[in-house]
Amino acid sequence: MRFELPEPPSPNTRPRHAMAAVRWKNDYKRRVWMHACKQRKPMKKPPEIVTINAVVRLRNLRDPDNLHASMKYLLDALRLPHGSEKDDWKLGVHQGKAFFTDDDPGRLTINVTQEIDRKNRGVSLEILDAQSDLF
Repeated sequence: MRFELPEPPSPNTRPRHAMAAVRWKNDYKRRVWMHACKQRKPMKKPPEIVTINAVVRLRNLRDPDNLHASMKYLLDALRLPHGSEKDDWKLGVHQGKAFFTDDDPGRLTINVTQEIDRKNRGVSLEILDAQSDLF
């Protein structure tokens, strides 16, 4: 599965007030979810083990730790919600569907690279199912 998604915000731009940070996070997650759903339908039974290859196009290069940290909310938006996150999505956008099951280290391998592209900023994301060649 291939997606073109919005640029992930830098962790350094996160609001400091707790409720503003929650709104900021959920707004970005909703944008990612809506962009992904326009490109492909989410699945009721998403793949269990996946490899994700991402190319992040940015205005300026980020430190490697900030680059990986900025991918957190993007990945959270595409996986199945669990625990207290089910309450975060007031609009119910997931409805039990997702593009992959979980982001724990045993189920997800992620490769992130970055490049400068000031006119076409965003993320090119590819999700590969490790258990089949259907994608």
